[in-house]
Formats: sequence, C-alpha cells, structure tokens
Amino acid sequence: MIAAFPFSRCGGSYPARMPLVVYAVSAALILFLARRCVAPIRARVLIAIALLPLAMTGRAMLTGRLIAPVEMPYMTEPLYAMKNAHGVGGMYNGVLFDIAWQMLPWRAAVRDAFMHREWPLLNRSILGGDLLASAAQPAAYSPITWISCLLPPAESFNVSASLTLLLAALGAFLFAAELGCGEGIALFAAIGWMLSTPISAFAMWPLGASWAPLPFLTAGGATLRTHALVSLGSVADDRAHARHAQRTSRVAAARSDFRRGVRRV
Repeated sequence: MIAAFPFSRCGGSYPARMPLVVYAVSAALILFLARRCVAPIRARVLIAIALLPLAMTGRAMLTGRLIAPVEMPYMTEPLYAMKNAHGVGGMYNGVLFDIAWQMLPWRAAVRDAFMHREWPLLNRSILGGDLLASAAQPAAYSPITWISCLLPPAESFNVSASLTLLLAALGAFLFAAELGCGEGIALFAAIGWMLSTPISAFAMWPLGASWAPLPFLTAGGATLRTHALVSLGSVADDRAHARHAQRTSRVAAARSDFRRGVRRV
C-alpha cells in the first residue's frame, strides 16, 4: 500500500522537514506514555516502532515532499491553465480524491479557526457558513488533528498519516506482548497491522486513526483490565469526533460487548 501515497513538491514558508520534527516530538510523547502507563518496552523496541511509519511516509518526511494529493485541483479549471507554470505533472492516485476535495479543505478550516483563537464550530469558507465540528469527517476535536494543525494543511497530512500508522504499530505490538509473544513476533504483528488495508489505505482519513489501536483492546490480562476502558473510550470518542454515523454506532456496540468481556475476565 506504499503506492497509495503520492509525492509532490513541498512549498510554503515552513522548513521542509518541519513535519518530521512534529512527528518525532509527538511520537516520543506517545511512546513515553505507553512505556510509563501501559507496559515496559525496551528503548530499542520503542525506536523501532517509531521508525516503522517512516517506511510509508519517510520519503516525504526526509525530502520535504507531501503525501497529500495537492495536484488534484490542477487537473480541472480554473487551475488547469496554471498546471505547467507550477510544475504540476499528472495525477498520482485518483483514489485520494476525498483527501483533495474534502479532508484538505476541512483541515484548512479547522486550522483557520485555531489561528483566529476560535472553536472550530463553523466552516466560514462554505457559502454563509457551514457546520464544521459536527460535519462528516473533519475530526475537529481529534488530538491528531490538533497536532497536525501546527502545520499548514498540505504539510499536516504528513504528520497525521504518520501518527495513525504509529498508533497502529504500537497497538498491535502491545496486543502481541499482552499475549506473551516475544519482541520479534510482536514487531512482526505491528508491521502486519500497520500495513493492512484498513490502516495503510486510510491513514490520511480521520477514520483510520480511530481503529488503529484496536488490536490492543482485544487482548486479556491485568494491564488490559487497568487501561482498556480508558483506551476504548478514547477510540470511541475519536471515531465519534470523526462524525461517521455508521461507524460510531458500531463502536457503541463494540464498547458494550467489550465491557461484558472485561467483567468475565
């Protein structure tokens, strides 16, 4: 699924590798909390987990490019006439039209609200204003969105996709470790879940981040009993913040089934 991520030239006033810096700081905090609050993980394993997402986003992170499909607006008028002047080639991946026409504008609207010190309630760029916080998938209150909004919209998807992949790898590693697997097997599980279609193909969609840590929640043991309800609540809230009605209802059902399972443990 690496081919699902197109690469375009990165522009703007921000340093080209600023997404890498934001990801590194965020990943360090997430992994520190996992080690401190969930399970003891050796430092070299934490480094390996932090580097796993770069297998898909590393080229963009290290070369100052973008994974967001910023070339799509140039495929039609009125920007088509400026395509050659801006050095835009052909379309990389037409499957990502949701990112170009929905997620990018929504991310820009959320960031614009934060920049004006406002709650991201309305999208002022649509007619006389449109719902933002309760719209389809802007994920206006997702922590990943907040972190990503430190960067301009196009660059921010380098960070949000990488953090989604990180959560998937970490969740699968903790799941395997909870089952008593060794570090090598647990890392193999982390790679498998991170590269699975639900994660890798939807890493730039807010929904991808909502199910990324779910493998950990299916494990058993004392650590899970201590942290699972909190974790599942966070996942459910994140998916609810993504405002996808069908999947939110499925999370509600999963939460009920999971609580019954925890009581039986």
